[in-house]
Amino acid sequence: MLYKTKYNLEGSYEKHKNEIEINSESSTYVSECREFKSQYGSYNIFNDDITCKKVMIYLNFIGSYGLKSTYNDSRCKYLYYWIYEDLLKKNNNYDEAFKFYTIFLTAYFDNEGDDPHICKKYKEESEKIVLEKSAKLIELYETFNNNGERFNCDCAKKCSELYTKYVKEFNNDSDYDFCIELENFKHKYEEKVKSIESSCDAEKILPSVIKHDKLAIEQGLGNIITTIIILTILFFLLFVLYKVK
Repeated sequence: MLYKTKYNLEGSYEKHKNEIEINSESSTYVSECREFKSQYGSYNIFNDDITCKKVMIYLNFIGSYGLKSTYNDSRCKYLYYWIYEDLLKKNNNYDEAFKFYTIFLTAYFDNEGDDPHICKKYKEESEKIVLEKSAKLIELYETFNNNGERFNCDCAKKCSELYTKYVKEFNNDSDYDFCIELENFKHKYEEKVKSIESSCDAEKILPSVIKHDKLAIEQGLGNIITTIIILTILFFLLFVLYKVK
């Protein structure tokens, strides 16, 4: 069974990618982007107005849908991935992507004033890890979907390697939504890998992230039980001492 989480990007990121390209054809934000370029022109990625217009127009497009839509929230997450993947071309790390993401958000909100925008919360440093994990999940599914081509042995190997890397990262994490998303991917992969040739040496069964979750629960229960036993002994000793007196 596949579960919904705070990420929920697997079925939407391709639509968001098209939205960015389609909406960038508008002629709005021309003067704003010229000012933006004069301020941030020292960064190579801002040497043309097209990049700025794409982001500004897309943020305006997101804002037109209001605050309550979970699907709309996934657009904010996808924009971060777009900056990491399409704009920076993976030449920089996730920290760099977050830096440019917040630069764009700041420029947009400075222009729009007090806009109750759904992406505004992602300016906060505390939200950076959510954006990073969202980007990792999108990258996982982009690898899995193989640009619309047939799912083959090479694709399966790339998927299993990337997935295993994220499972190791989750080993010391407590993000249950991310865990569930990885588990969802595991089920999809194991079904898909059945369709490729049997001679392929890609992993047929991926490691589960659930065991890490269970281990944490078992350790927590063990600590609780130990505490209960100690308290019971203490109460018993106090009771005996009280009776002796």
